[in-house]
Amino acid sequence: MVPVLRNISDTLFLISLAVLMVSAIMNGINFQSFLLKRKDDDPRKLEVPVKSTQLEKQNKGLTTFFRSKLTWIGLACVFISVALSYIERYV
Repeated sequence: MVPVLRNISDTLFLISLAVLMVSAIMNGINFQSFLLKRKDDDPRKLEVPVKSTQLEKQNKGLTTFFRSKLTWIGLACVFISVALSYIERYV
C-alpha cells in the first residue's frame, strides 16, 4: 500500500503544479509592465513606463491570481499531496 500512496502523491503534486502554472498564465501574471516601449515619434528612443502604472498592473495580476478558483484548487492539491506523503512515511 505504501508505494501506491507514494505514486498517488507524486502524480497529484505534479498535476497541481501544472494547474498552478496554467492559472498563473491565464490570470495575467506576466512581465508586460516591465517591457520598454518605443516612442511613436522617434523609434530610436525608448519610453520608460510610469512606476505607478507598473505597480497597478502587478497588483491587478496578483489579485486576479489569488481570486481564481483554479489557483485554490491547485494549492489544495499540493497540500493533499504533502499530507499523503507524510501519511506514507509514518504508516
